[in-house]
Amino acid sequence: MIRQIVWVLCIYLCGRALSAQQRVPAPGPSQATGVFTSDYPNRGHTHNTPELSPSPPNRLVVPVFVPLPPDWASLHQECQSSGSQPAEKILSERGPQFPAQFNMSNVSVAAFVKGNWPMVVDYEARQPGLYLLMVTAERVAPLFYQLDGTQPGRHQQILRIPARFGGQPQPGNYTVYALSSGPGEATSVYLRVFGMGAGERAVGSVAIDQLHFTPASIRPKDKENAIYGFHSHADFEKVTAEFTLVGLVDGTIVGRLEDKQDLKEVVRRDTEIANKQWDARKAKASPGQHLFQVRAWYTLKHGGDWVVAWSPQLVRVEE
Repeated sequence: MIRQIVWVLCIYLCGRALSAQQRVPAPGPSQATGVFTSDYPNRGHTHNTPELSPSPPNRLVVPVFVPLPPDWASLHQECQSSGSQPAEKILSERGPQFPAQFNMSNVSVAAFVKGNWPMVVDYEARQPGLYLLMVTAERVAPLFYQLDGTQPGRHQQILRIPARFGGQPQPGNYTVYALSSGPGEATSVYLRVFGMGAGERAVGSVAIDQLHFTPASIRPKDKENAIYGFHSHADFEKVTAEFTLVGLVDGTIVGRLEDKQDLKEVVRRDTEIANKQWDARKAKASPGQHLFQVRAWYTLKHGGDWVVAWSPQLVRVEE
């Protein structure tokens, strides 16, 4: 086990030595091999994800890769035109950031980090393995925290970030790795993340929950829209709804951001945002499976707490 942790640490240190110009490899032939479904009904709702057929080829190509420390130009689309804006400004105004293309078996989120903050990770594993959280920030020794990977199923773990990360929020990076734990080369294994968050107001369980996304399929050319909503446990300053094309690559979930909507409603504690419409035709969404995700946060002035959550359900956009 120690050797595996050292292996991940070496990846991190080597990543820092690589050129800042390194990017995710260009897409090659499609590796999409199937679909995934949730074994868990959405909390508070009775809708279950139907069994879906494999995605058509060439719909989604996202390479499997180990994340490097944050390269702001390669993260969320909003950051690509940020120029020389400091990371603090990006995270405060635009919330937690992750690559427009990502793999849930090594998903990486750039967000504020603070010493003694609680943090939550809500995830599903399907086989025993090494499930590891890494938290980094400038001039701080990284945190390596081993998540429960002994039993398949859904897990929710709450931990506390060490005091060495300081008494004020600062830009950091949170990465969850899902790796095989047997002898030999460690490889990525299936992991589905339902939520991540950090900060006193973002953690009780996951501060954004009860995400719902229906119906099981829509046909944009027939002017059919998807309906989405969620429940909030906190008074978040800013909330963004996003829609991601997803599929399986080598047994791991990959995604590509396709659309976003900034919510104008004030999101208050113990309120539900319901019956919001996503127009896949207006978004020019690709045919295939889509996840609904929510990013919610406080600005740096008000503490920097943040959360990202993904819907248990999928909506298939038909041709």
